[in-house]
Amino acid sequence: MDLLDKRKQLSKKVLKTKSKKIAKNLFSLDAFNEKTKIMFFVSFGNEVHTHDMIKKCLGKKTVIVPKTFGDYLLPCKINSLKELRVFELGILEPVKEEFFPVKEIDVVIVPGLAFTTRGERIGYGKGYYDKFLSVCKATKIGLAFEEFIIDEIPTDKHDVTVDFVVSDDRIINVNK
Repeated sequence: MDLLDKRKQLSKKVLKTKSKKIAKNLFSLDAFNEKTKIMFFVSFGNEVHTHDMIKKCLGKKTVIVPKTFGDYLLPCKINSLKELRVFELGILEPVKEEFFPVKEIDVVIVPGLAFTTRGERIGYGKGYYDKFLSVCKATKIGLAFEEFIIDEIPTDKHDVTVDFVVSDDRIINVNK
């Protein structure tokens, strides 16, 4: 069974429970708490659920989410989840394009199908995040269900690693 099929097998209850544990670990991380401008991915399907994390940060931090723009991600500031609509990839994205400068983002919460303890990730093959992260100097935090932290991932020269991997069981500081 491939990783995507394995993740699709997770029940809604398991997803919810594991996502809450991941949120708790994320919110305990100084590299997250000490920053104010946070870019989240907006979860869909069986990804780590980020909607509650976003809600918790709204009004306390500047919340930024991506909008696809051609082959790139455009970081956009939001004030509410009500500002999001489903667009072409079936993912919730901001209706308004209120661009937020990449160089001002403190932390990027990065999606991935799987991660290694070295911060390598498997995305969905489109390269949106690798392109974005290659020009972004923010702290990069990957969110993963523990069973999707694996030993080896094939990598290319354009792949960008994350600084931390946060799972339902642990926080991995890749740079230590």
